Amino acid sequence: MNVKSKRNIATTIRLLKAFRLEQKDPDSFYGFLAQDGLGLLSNYTELQNKTVLDIGGGAGYFSAGFRANGAKCFVLEPFKDELFWRGSPPENSILADGYDIPLRSNSVDISFSSNVLEHVRYPAKFITEMIRITKHGGIIFFCFTSWYSPWGGHETSPWHYFGGDFARKRYENKYCRPVKNKYDNSLFKILVKDVYNLLNNLDGVKILETCPRYYPLWTKPMMKVPILSEVLTWNMAVIMEKI
Repeated sequence: MNVKSKRNIATTIRLLKAFRLEQKDPDSFYGFLAQDGLGLLSNYTELQNKTVLDIGGGAGYFSAGFRANGAKCFVLEPFKDELFWRGSPPENSILADGYDIPLRSNSVDISFSSNVLEHVRYPAKFITEMIRITKHGGIIFFCFTSWYSPWGGHETSPWHYFGGDFARKRYENKYCRPVKNKYDNSLFKILVKDVYNLLNNLDGVKILETCPRYYPLWTKPMMKVPILSEVLTWNMAVIMEKI
């Protein structure tokens, strides 16, 4: 039985508190994030006996959650270090690029990607591949962090508001180590309005939901407000059905 997500203020507070654990206790942080993300997805599809591809799935936190809910999940990750982050790669993992997924068209029930889109240079190409590999009637789920949100610069936040290069140089000067998410290399400026424009030009899909990933669903109207949406949405989730 899938545990469905109740998007309320209590959930938002728990998620925001969990972000404090990302550096010192990543297992707890990513485990909680995976549980909540799968709960959100379960509002739109059953997971039991489904075949899932987790694109950019790294060390396999989400794939473990999918398997716990009765799904068969494969992890696609382009970086070997991410796959082996916890010592050994996740079960059913593939070292490959999300721009060119080595699967046949119409081969999975759910194409899933959590917080990867801001790390790809060509998001339209990435999403098109997600759609291609998904069966008709299947679900495509992705979410991303908007650049102008408080966490848009990732570890360099909030200095990214002064520019990605400025934020990177400040971080490296302060901590004497390179950033993991380098602006215009592994972290890109993607906006809520960019994704809405992209969705308007997609064929063969039905948009089931666009919502603020970490907030109650009643906050959705703010996503339609220019400028405000870029700052307050923080993380945008998109759920589509292939038709």
